[in-house]
Amino acid sequence: MSSDESVFATASHADWAQMVTKLLGGAPPESLNRHDEDGLMVSVLYPIDPSVGTRARLTPQIPQAPADRVRYGWDICQPIHLADLQDATVKAANTHSLAALASGASSLWLSSDQDITPVLPALFDRVVLSAITVIIDTPAGADDVLRAVQALYGEEPLSLCFTHSPVCSSSIAAGLALADNLEHPDNPELTGIFMADGWALHNQGHTAIAELAAVLAGVAAILRAGHSAGHSAGHSGIHDLATLIGQICLTVALPADMFDGIAKLRAMRQLLANLLVGLGLDPTKQPRLIGRPSLRMMSLLDPEENMLRTTTALLGGAIGGADAMAAFGHDYLSGESEAARRLARMTQMMMIEESGLARSLDPAGGSAFIEARTNDMANAAWSQFQTIEAQGGLPAFVEAGSLAALVEAANVRREAALRAGKTQLVGVTLQPAPDEPSPLAALPEAPVRPAALVEVIRREAAATPLRILVLQASNPDMAQSSRQKAVMNLLAIAGLHPVVLGWCADQDAALAAARPDIIINCLGYNEGDGDDDDDPIVPPPGCQMADAGELLADADQLGRLRAMIAGAAT
Repeated sequence: MSSDESVFATASHADWAQMVTKLLGGAPPESLNRHDEDGLMVSVLYPIDPSVGTRARLTPQIPQAPADRVRYGWDICQPIHLADLQDATVKAANTHSLAALASGASSLWLSSDQDITPVLPALFDRVVLSAITVIIDTPAGADDVLRAVQALYGEEPLSLCFTHSPVCSSSIAAGLALADNLEHPDNPELTGIFMADGWALHNQGHTAIAELAAVLAGVAAILRAGHSAGHSAGHSGIHDLATLIGQICLTVALPADMFDGIAKLRAMRQLLANLLVGLGLDPTKQPRLIGRPSLRMMSLLDPEENMLRTTTALLGGAIGGADAMAAFGHDYLSGESEAARRLARMTQMMMIEESGLARSLDPAGGSAFIEARTNDMANAAWSQFQTIEAQGGLPAFVEAGSLAALVEAANVRREAALRAGKTQLVGVTLQPAPDEPSPLAALPEAPVRPAALVEVIRREAAATPLRILVLQASNPDMAQSSRQKAVMNLLAIAGLHPVVLGWCADQDAALAAARPDIIINCLGYNEGDGDDDDDPIVPPPGCQMADAGELLADADQLGRLRAMIAGAAT
């Protein structure tokens, strides 16, 4: 086979820039650059830096257990939530667990708002617990759960992980107390005691940088508390920092943007390495990193699009080197089906077995774009981490309300962009799905989803069908056509299907015959089609009138449209 050099000529960065400029009709490549919601620049072209490979080697970007990763792939974790502890619910959870373990899952993530200790025998019926890893998220004391599991499985070695959160000091203290109890020879070793949950922060609305910084600050808070407890107790044991690192798990939210998912995981490992080096620890001995596809990105409109979002999110986790991934089915918002759960697992199995994505460690390493994006995220998150530390660490930052202020500001900015028509969500604002959204199921996570606002408007519009008329010029120019296209898309976002009426001489009779509830003028002016006809548009009685230019220029397009719908309905 001939080499690339004999087929493709060597191209410099300037050659690429020249080609892009030509394709853009003379505009520079920088005109395509954009800023993400954290204000970081995402460029269209990145120069190849010869030193990037060296920098990448200095920072470990490989999974926690590289040999196991190459041999078996990542850990496929099935999340299962118990809404209550009724017999039917527990039996269904046991059925889901067995089905998941029989079709790709190698671990379970059990969560409940209640103490699951009394139902553990039924919950783990026919589950070979010693062959899998189980993450347990329950308000019950971890010691009680641990004793209940031991009563079921005796002396078998088990792989259990609890989810003590570093966001408050009392939770950290409870985790350290459990760690102390495990030093007794009759107690088994746990694979995890603490969980710094960036995925939960993401679903609340935090930006990527705030999420990464808070997770890192959580790790620092656990290590700080463990170090202090070890010294005050006069012994090392589990409070030895190197040992404590092994009892921490992290989650990072994987967005629909595959490249951002890759960069987030790599940035997280880079941040952890920086922290561990600063503490004099081995930067290659890092906490377990779990990637979880975002719930915030999902929509009840055109739920099949959630399959694509979940798949690209999982691809980001696979290429970014997650140690484990836990995904919900694409129909989770409306009530997760067994078929959707299985699809989420099978997607990962295909990535491992057929695509071979686990056979290469850090396959994106060396890419100018990925390396630059990773470094930009890591640097910005490190700066935010320093802010958190300067205010006393994560528990103090949370108690002061500073973390809540960050997410509130992020949600306000995100909703403002959506209302102004600057957000593109496939099936929601871009190529909007025509159907009414399905009912939202009761979710324990309650994610702050941008699509939720559009779903509310859809339901309101469907409750009272309206007659909407869009006026267009007889021979529209480019500006008028563009305006009309934007208006039609805005109406489609709300699930509205207008009638388009070309301007005519007898416009008053045409408007009266159409009997519209709302008229949107796409002519550009409140006049005729640009000839000698300057008669103003007179809407029929009780009909609302809106100018397309003003509607599209409104900083709250969706809010104004919603008000028009409500006004016409009354």
